[in-house]
Amino acid sequence: MDSPAQSTRAESSPDRGVSFRTARGASGQSRICLFGQRRLAFVVRGSLVWVSLDPARGAEVPKTRPCVVVSRSEANDISSTVTVVPLSSVQGRVAERLVQPLLTARETQLPRDSRALCDQVRTIDKRRVRASIGVLRSELLSKIDRGLILHLELEDYVKL
Repeated sequence: MDSPAQSTRAESSPDRGVSFRTARGASGQSRICLFGQRRLAFVVRGSLVWVSLDPARGAEVPKTRPCVVVSRSEANDISSTVTVVPLSSVQGRVAERLVQPLLTARETQLPRDSRALCDQVRTIDKRRVRASIGVLRSELLSKIDRGLILHLELEDYVKL
């Protein structure tokens, strides 16, 4: 049941088999995407989510781990895929790497400090998303953006 501060609205795209149920609350907007009979997480750019990355191939990062969604929110709205940067926990004092910026546990609300593996960026099906942790502040997302720009050699096209 909706509280007075919330309203719901249904949207659909019959040609793609995707529908969204939107719930607006006092704190913003959250969505659940329905793809056929499966419920898929709706994620915005900067969302921190648990993702099952198995099966991995070769040097790909395996297992279920936190990832940051870096694809644009408008694309995430209509697509069954999202682009993510996996995180890997670090212990002790570690050097900052340009394409693997450090994110502290306090900043991310994760149990350990992490490194954003911008050199492992990948597009995944939304069905791999297991749970949402939250949304990163813009300062943290900017660190990841800078890592992606450097990894993809886009410095000539984007001001750092």
